[in-house]
Amino acid sequence: MVKKKPKTKKQVALFGKKFSRPALLAGVVVIAVVGFAVYTAVANELDRRKFVRIEETVSSLVDQIDAEFETNVIADSSRCYEASRKFKNKPTICEYGKLLSVRPIDIPSIYLFVGGQTDYVSDGEEGFDNFYYRSTQGNYDCRLEYSKDDNTLNVYCLDYARTSLY
Repeated sequence: MVKKKPKTKKQVALFGKKFSRPALLAGVVVIAVVGFAVYTAVANELDRRKFVRIEETVSSLVDQIDAEFETNVIADSSRCYEASRKFKNKPTICEYGKLLSVRPIDIPSIYLFVGGQTDYVSDGEEGFDNFYYRSTQGNYDCRLEYSKDDNTLNVYCLDYARTSLY
């Protein structure tokens, strides 16, 4: 009979120490899982902070508008939803806003109020005008929508989110 040589586990040298391949693979998997968990936690926290800044931006805009146009806050709103179906991954969009009642105001007054940081857009609906502008504090969209019919001004900002925050 031929005697078989006992199998010896091949070891890999790393940082001057020898490790078996299964132990090294397990270590790599653990590091990858922990790294992904840390990345996810940090990314979610940064996302949360972005939306705190969005809420502060809306509150600041409402304060400025109130000083100019004498408003009352009717409602606060916050919601998240999936983008349209044309996107493959359907990104989540979150928005935060306040609905204000205002005295009747003319369109040029609003346009002058927001100054050069806006594009005036009328969506064609009678009695409804939109002003879109890019926030100067971040890279997110903020909008003013004025309804002539019921004298309300909707002030809100929105951006993509990793998860539903509201």
